[in-house]
Amino acid sequence: MSPVGPVIEATIRGKSYGARAVLENFKLTVAPGEIVALLGPSGCGKSTALRIVAGLDRDFDGEVRVLGQRVREPSSAVGVMFQEPRLLPWLSVARNVAFAVDGVEGAMPRVEALLEEVGLAGWGNALPRALSGGMEQRVALARALFREPAILLLDEPFGAVDALTRARLQSLLLRVTARHGTTVVLVTHDTREAVLLADRVVVMSAEAARRSVEIPVPLPRPRERLGAEPTVLETRLLDALGIAHTD
Repeated sequence: MSPVGPVIEATIRGKSYGARAVLENFKLTVAPGEIVALLGPSGCGKSTALRIVAGLDRDFDGEVRVLGQRVREPSSAVGVMFQEPRLLPWLSVARNVAFAVDGVEGAMPRVEALLEEVGLAGWGNALPRALSGGMEQRVALARALFREPAILLLDEPFGAVDALTRARLQSLLLRVTARHGTTVVLVTHDTREAVLLADRVVVMSAEAARRSVEIPVPLPRPRERLGAEPTVLETRLLDALGIAHTD
C-alpha cells in the first residue's frame, strides 16, 4: 500500500556542535515519490539534517517521522548514499551490495538484478580496486537500494567524479528511482544539479537561525540538460543563496 501523507516529517528545533548552532527551527516535509534537493553553502547544516533524518544523529532538539513512525535509529525504510562510496576493499562488489545481510548467497538474485540495473552486470566477483570512481558510486547506489527502501538520502553522491560521469550517474539515479517509486532527498552545492533532479529545492542559509527558502521546480520530465547561461530557476536559486550573477 502506498503511504498516505508525507513520508518524511522533520522538525529540528535546534542542533549544535559545542557552542556553534548548526540548525535552528528547520522543518522538512517530503511527499511520496518526491525528489527534494537541500541546497546551500558549506557549513549550513545540509548534511547534518540528512544524518538526523537517517537516524544517524540523535543528539538534537526536535522530532523526525518517517512513514509516520518516529525515528529513533537507522531504518531499513531509508537508504543512504554518501559522497565517498565507502566500499569495503576486501569484499567483492556483490558482497558490498549485500553487506547489510547475513547469508549473501541467498541474496544473490537480488544483487545480480541490482548490478544489472546500475550497469554493472558481470562485475559481482570483482574487488573495488578494479573499479573506476563512477563504477564505485554505482555499487554504492545498488547497496543503498538493496533493502528496497522507500526513501533514499543522498549526501553529494556525485561531487567527487568528473563532469561526464556525474551526468551519467544523475541520469541513472532518475531512471532507477522512478522505476522503484523511491522518495529522494539530495544534498548538493550545485544549482544546476538541483534544477535537473529536484521537484523542489530547499535553500539553506549559513546562518542557523535564518529561515530556509523553498523553491518549486515545475518542469516536466524528462528534463533537458541546461545550456551555458543560467535559467530563470537557477537565477532564483542564486538569488536565494545571496550569490551575485550577471545577465
